[in-house]
Parts: sequence; structure tokens; C-alpha cells
Amino acid sequence: MESDNYTSFIQEVAKFTVMSLQQLQFSHNSLHYILSLWQRLVASMPYVKSSQPHHLDTYAPEVSRAMIMAHLQMVSRVINDGMEDPIDDLGLLQQQLDQFAIIVRCEYEANCTFIVQLFERSARLYDDLLKKAGSAEKDVLIEEERLAWLVYFIGAAISGRVAYTASDETDGIDAQLICRVMRLMGYTDNKLNRRKSEKLELANMQFFEYFRKVYIGDQSPKGVYQVMKTELGIDDELVVMSIMIRKIVTNLKFWGDSDNVVTRSLQLLNDLSMGYSSIRRMVKLDEVQFLLKNHTSDNFPFLGTNSTLVDLKCRTAFYASLARLLSTELVEDEDKLEEFMRPIGGEIFETCLFEFSLCASNDPFPWCLPIVAGISGLFGERVGVTGLSRHFAGLCISNTKTCLFARYVHDCLYRLCDYVRAWLLCLFVFLIVCLPVALSSSLPLCLSIYLLVCLCLFLVAYLPKTFCIVFQD
Repeated sequence: MESDNYTSFIQEVAKFTVMSLQQLQFSHNSLHYILSLWQRLVASMPYVKSSQPHHLDTYAPEVSRAMIMAHLQMVSRVINDGMEDPIDDLGLLQQQLDQFAIIVRCEYEANCTFIVQLFERSARLYDDLLKKAGSAEKDVLIEEERLAWLVYFIGAAISGRVAYTASDETDGIDAQLICRVMRLMGYTDNKLNRRKSEKLELANMQFFEYFRKVYIGDQSPKGVYQVMKTELGIDDELVVMSIMIRKIVTNLKFWGDSDNVVTRSLQLLNDLSMGYSSIRRMVKLDEVQFLLKNHTSDNFPFLGTNSTLVDLKCRTAFYASLARLLSTELVEDEDKLEEFMRPIGGEIFETCLFEFSLCASNDPFPWCLPIVAGISGLFGERVGVTGLSRHFAGLCISNTKTCLFARYVHDCLYRLCDYVRAWLLCLFVFLIVCLPVALSSSLPLCLSIYLLVCLCLFLVAYLPKTFCIVFQD
């Protein structure tokens, strides 16, 4: 700042930044370099001791507003022209939002007033489009994505409190932004049966993650809840945690077809269940008790047998979070543990037994029952058995020191292995004894040897691959 050319330098840098933002379709992948410069400049403002003006309070707000407007204006080109959508690149988006979080805190009140105006205008237009019969689908998609961008920017602005000097006044501004996002969530949740937006839902999950980091915890500031109590009736963080859990339950119920939403929702649940003090408070919530008592595929489709590979991986995280919530109340209460564990294995064992009874009642050749039922029960229910193993993996991760739980898991796995070993024994008897005897006149010796080799490979390869998944996580 002591340099004679500083003023012209910062002015030209601001002009170049705004120009780059206006050409976002060409500069999006390299934008973080110039944003990194502004992030460092704004972050250094509290430490400036020079009497010379730094002009950052003039140009940094221009950069913040240009960044917001550039992304909002690009949405129409993405929807109408099929351009690559920067909101889908979550890694780069996260990096740029972290930089924006620092830049926007310069002249924070003016920047937030600008964001509120854009948000209210877009929310009002979105509501009008949904109410109006015959609205163009592209117009609705444009407003949904613009709202998603604004939710991302609001979440980032709130997260900037950690790294920048804050006050009760800025907490009140944060509260105004938070209330608007939560109203939008309530509005969209009421329409989930008719319309869903994955991009807006992912933005909501990111917003909650930012809020959790700043305003939930023993040492978190409480000033924001004064305004939220007036606007929404939310007077402490426990009510917000209840809203978060309710939102997670809603997403797991209605977004089972979206791997991204399920994954992000479970990540938020995992983060909420990490702190000991927060778990002690959360476990008393009705929403948490609902999760602990009703974790079935009827309530959460991603737990069903028609699961994708991503869903199977999500089960481990889901049950790891539930186990942490359960462990705060679980000492030696076997009845409570039985109640929690009952939904996990019931459907799997019932389905396997159904396969067996179906073969037994319909097959006219009892001698081939073991091979038919074995293949149907083992391979047809492999997704179910793998899912069950994922459940146990998540539970074991969070309950390594609970003796009662360890005994229960051991008994369940032992019974499951007994069931599978019984089918393998039937298959072994059929291939080695029944089939060669029945076809001895026409079956060459080499084919019998071949069947034996196949059986050995089956025993060696299939059984460990199915059950060792418990230890892979």
C-alpha cells in the first residue's frame, strides 16, 4: 500500500476479476487462482497498520457481487444451450465457495442485503411458476438452479464467520439469511410428492453442513438464535438439530433414487453424531428415536434388496451413525438392543426361507432341490446378505467397546454362517454323490473331476467374498 502504484494495481486487478467472472464459461476452471488472491487480501485486512487506504472495501464487494451474478446468469445458458454446469463439479465448487466465504465478509452487511434481494426475487418467481398452470419446464429448472446457487452462497457466507472477525451485528445478518433458507426448505419439502430438485437438495445439505460447523457446539455463538426465535420460533441449537434430523429422514425416505442426496444426507448425520455432548442431546429427540426404531426398507428405500452398489456402501455409514446414537443409552439393556437389531436381519432370513419353501413346494424332483434352492438362496439373495454384512460393519465400527453388542453380533453372524454352510453342504452332496450316481452310465470320469474342481473353487472364492466384507470397512 505504500507503493505509488498500489491504487492503480488494485483497481486493475478488480477490473480483470470482474471481466473474468463475466466470461465464466471460459474461465471457470481457473477462477480459483484469482479468487485466492482476493481471499488473501481480504483476510489480511484486520492486520493492516498502514495509514494509507487499502481500497479493499471498495473493490472486494464488487468481486463478491460479480461472482454471484455471473453464476446466476450462467444458469440460463446451461439449461437452454446444454453448457457444462459448474454446479455439478462439487470439488471445484467447494474450493471456490471457501474462497468466497472470506471475500464476502468485506462490507458484509451490504453484500448480504444484495444476496437477500436476489434470493427473495428468485423465490417469489419460483413460487409463481409452480402455481401457474402451463409454466415452461425450462423456466422452472432455471429458477431452481438459481436458488441452489444462492443457497450455496448463503452457506458459504455463514461459514466465513470462523475465519473473520464477527460481532452480534453480523450474527443478526447471518440469522436473516438462515431464516430465508429454512423457509425455502419447508416450502420445497411440502412439494416433494409432486416435484423434486436434486441440485437444490444438495445445496440444502451443504448449507446445513456450514451451519453445523459454525453455530452448533458447546463453544458456538448464540447470538444468531435471538433473531431466529423472532422469525421462526427457533430459540436454541437443539431445535435446529431436530430440523436437521427431520430433513435427513425426509431425504432418506423420498430421495432413495438419488445416490448423491442419500450420501450427503448420511454424511451430515455422521457429522452430527460425532460429538459426545451433541449426541447426548440428540438422542432425546423424537426424530432420532424414530430412526433407532424404524430403520427398515419400508421407511428408507435404500435399505431394500433392490439396492445399488452406492446404496450398499451407504448402509455402513448409516448404521455407524445409528450405533453411535444408540451407544449413549446402551449399557447392558439387552431388550433395547434386541429392539434395535430386530429390523436388520429379519427380512433377509425370511426371504431366504421363502426361496427354500418355494422350491420345496413346486419342484417335482426332490433330488434336485439342494442345487436349485442353494443357487437361488445364495446367489439370488447375495445383495441381501451383502447388505446385512454392511449393516454389521457399520455397527461394529461404532461399538468396539460394548460387550453386550459384541456378543449379539457374534451370535447373529454365527447363525448366518450356519445357514450358508447348510446350503453349501447340500450342494456338495448333490455334486459329489447324487449326480455321478444318477448319471454314472453316461457321465465320464473327467466330468466328475470337473464338478469337484468347480465345487472347490466355489467354496474357496464365494464364501470369503461374501462375508469378509464385514472387515473391509
